[in-house]
Amino acid sequence: MKKIVFILSVLFSQILFPQDIKFEFDYARFRMSDSTVLCEFYYQYDKKTLTVNENRQVGLFISLDLKDKNSNSEIVKNYSVNDVYDSSAVSTSAVGEFKLAVPKGEYLILLKVIDKYDSLRKTEIKDELIAKPFPRDKITISDIELAYRIKKSNNKNSPFYKNTYEVIPNPEGIFTYLKPTVYYYYEIYGIRNSVSDSLVLITELFSGDAKPLFHSKRKIPRSENDIVKVGQTAMKDFPSDSYLLKISVADVKGKYAYSSIKKFFYVNPEVKKENGVNFAPLADAKLGGMSDEECNKLFREMQYLASRQEKKRYEGLKTVEQKQRFLSDFMKRRDRSPETSRNEYMEEYFKRLKYVNKRFRTKTKAGYLTDRGRVYLLYGEPDEIDRYPYTVDTKPYEIWYYNSIEGGVVFVFGDLTGIGDYVLLHSTKRGELYDSNWRERIRAF
Repeated sequence: MKKIVFILSVLFSQILFPQDIKFEFDYARFRMSDSTVLCEFYYQYDKKTLTVNENRQVGLFISLDLKDKNSNSEIVKNYSVNDVYDSSAVSTSAVGEFKLAVPKGEYLILLKVIDKYDSLRKTEIKDELIAKPFPRDKITISDIELAYRIKKSNNKNSPFYKNTYEVIPNPEGIFTYLKPTVYYYYEIYGIRNSVSDSLVLITELFSGDAKPLFHSKRKIPRSENDIVKVGQTAMKDFPSDSYLLKISVADVKGKYAYSSIKKFFYVNPEVKKENGVNFAPLADAKLGGMSDEECNKLFREMQYLASRQEKKRYEGLKTVEQKQRFLSDFMKRRDRSPETSRNEYMEEYFKRLKYVNKRFRTKTKAGYLTDRGRVYLLYGEPDEIDRYPYTVDTKPYEIWYYNSIEGGVVFVFGDLTGIGDYVLLHSTKRGELYDSNWRERIRAF
């Protein structure tokens, strides 16, 4: 009888309040051979967002498709996850990883995730991957893998074992004050190839606004050519913010430096951010007074934050009351510190929205509907902008630089029609439009 009640309650709650599959994804690249890169793919899912079968089990089908941009060749990896659902567990979050040897190339990533016990519930993640083998004749450094925990281990049967450590990955890159230690793993290659005796390892931590917070430097011994490094950073005294971890191998005499950078988020309602501004988000009372048209406009303005499932769910809502409730929950789910009265994430988003609607609007589009508006809403103000006006050879275009994203990325926009609507032509940001021939599109004929 209890099993029947459990099944009915789960099904009833999913019918009334269907949830997206909460699935996070990340990867890190390590040296393998002269022609291939070892790519470790990390994933994290929330069991309570999956369909539970009669045996209290949940599961996922994961399909990873890597398509080479140049040769159109593909690497497909199919993966099946089986798990047990325990509603009494403190945490229902689970992590996993798998590895692939990826030949040299630039790839488009398509990750498909399907609920094993409800094939209609699925999600897709698109990204990009550059597989550039690590050379053996000079010093290089791998990507940084963020981790919930790292410990010494001899358990080679663990899926998280590597090089005498058990590394539990953190694919979502979010840490909280409840467990305020950020763990990380990386590898350094080719130390003996250095001709300098002044090689040092530099570890730096920066705030989201690029303010330096921590700096350490230590000499690297040349006893080993390749070394494995693990580290940890205590974050308990820092406020909620995005942070940048930078690991560099450098010659202190200034001849060269190789760096790897990783961004993460830390949530800590117990420490107030300096110069913080109180934000009063759209309250439920205000949402309750919104018309159907106003609700639709608000969701359009927040569409870049919405998953495909959320967009589809909103389109299926019939009454204004349903839309008001959806919008309220939509914003609350993005509150990284729900214990406080502020919703810093939406605070920043609405500030950006006000700016782009004023700065990037055209005669036919609101600012948030332009490509520059979308990029600004998602990634914030660029660190630098190069503007190129119309010439006899080229149409007007701009290059935006974001130095704190993925080690540095660019966005190129061009005014192809001459009416001030700059469209995205190319970007090096993972998941964005990539076109190495973008200069051909801005040629003035």
